[in-house]
Amino acid sequence: MAKMQVYYLNEDRSLRGQYYLNVTAVVGRNGVNLPSDVVLVQALLAYLPDDWRGFPATKCPVITGSFDPVTRAAIELYQKHHTPPPGSKILRPYVTFGPMTPDGRISPAKNGNYRYGSRSQIWTIVSLNLHAQLIGNRRGEDYMQDIIAQHSILKNDILTPDV
Repeated sequence: MAKMQVYYLNEDRSLRGQYYLNVTAVVGRNGVNLPSDVVLVQALLAYLPDDWRGFPATKCPVITGSFDPVTRAAIELYQKHHTPPPGSKILRPYVTFGPMTPDGRISPAKNGNYRYGSRSQIWTIVSLNLHAQLIGNRRGEDYMQDIIAQHSILKNDILTPDV
């Protein structure tokens, strides 16, 4: 069941937390793939423009809540697009918040942390939210309200923030 949570940009939590939409179980290859979690991931991918997503809208999964090969490929493409090869100095026209493991899996962000692991990798779900927030700001929209309003399964699941 997708949920709204707070994450912090630093370990000591001295910076104000920010709301984001999180999955409750792994979406992707060998994941639990709960329908509302899959809808959330599919909706976040669909919200982003092609160059931020890393692939054209024609390769974007249909928002069904079912994990399928198109959704798996879309997750992998997004992760690869936002993780430059080691040692690469490539500058891209979008923001990369940190490396991700392009494994086709989106795990729930845990403990309110923006990053995880010894290499300071960003949770894919947090990266998707940050990109959607930037795009929403450019459009003058609240991406969370737009995504929740468009998908009844999310309206039923995301009632109040889980802080």
